[in-house]
Amino acid sequence: MLSNGIIERKSRLKQSAEQTPMYWEFEDEDGQLTISGEGAMPDYRDEEERPWEEIRSRIQVICVEKGVTAIGARAFAGCDALTEVYLAETVERVGSRAFR
Repeated sequence: MLSNGIIERKSRLKQSAEQTPMYWEFEDEDGQLTISGEGAMPDYRDEEERPWEEIRSRIQVICVEKGVTAIGARAFAGCDALTEVYLAETVERVGSRAFR
């Protein structure tokens, strides 16, 4: 963790080659996970596929930024500390069990 409270995990989400890159970043100080980029998030068949799985118990806020069009299935399932979710107006679809 850096001194400003940000865990440097701004990394690309796993997608097919033809999709526009999407990224995620977690800010430990306020427990915020931010998803950014263009297009649809991938679906996750297994929680272990999610890049933020090791920090999911600390995620309190999810912010999906403008440009993201869909939340992947099971993307945030099991984030038990979650208290707030902000979805940009560009989000048109929420996958099965995305928040369960």
